[in-house]
Amino acid sequence: MARFPPPLTREEEAELFLNFDAEARAELIVRNLRLVAYIANKYKSNAQDYEEFVSIGTVGLIKAVDSYDPNNKSKAKFPTYAVRCIQNEILMALRRAMKHSCCGSLQAPISVDKDGNEITVEDTLALKSYSINDEVENSVVIYEAMSTLTEKERQIINRRFGLNGRSELRQKEIAPIVGLSRSNLARVEKKALSKMREFLGGYNDSK
Repeated sequence: MARFPPPLTREEEAELFLNFDAEARAELIVRNLRLVAYIANKYKSNAQDYEEFVSIGTVGLIKAVDSYDPNNKSKAKFPTYAVRCIQNEILMALRRAMKHSCCGSLQAPISVDKDGNEITVEDTLALKSYSINDEVENSVVIYEAMSTLTEKERQIINRRFGLNGRSELRQKEIAPIVGLSRSNLARVEKKALSKMREFLGGYNDSK
């Protein structure tokens, strides 16, 4: 998966929406492309599919940036809202492709379940969407929690827990990479995890 610029902090995101213009719009799109890549990767079956899903998902991301209202308190936070728009765009493309394929309609049976009931293309899409919704929701929450950290804290957490495509490393392996002693790294890691727990606690309370 391609490398992307770091995610926006909540303060940076709010500032871009507050001063929304062509430049801010482009920044919001670029800094959230990692969400497109993540979701496209979940739907892909080969490299060609992945590139197509990235293109389709980017359309969904652009729609999310253009339609999001930060002043609407009833709306989800932007990353969560963007994920839904990206996923909807990909699902619509999948449904269009199914309708025009030689396999026939979405109601065409493709298998049977353990009870002998027919499973259709539409059922398969719905099940895949449900499982991805759960996983994406969890990933978006972590993504938002990470935005509360400093750049160094993000580097440590990414490497410590194998996030964003990083290999999971031990503290003694990370310390020379980020230029800290092992004891200082442990303190920074503890502080970062405390910030994330505080954020996640507020997230769960608001659900």
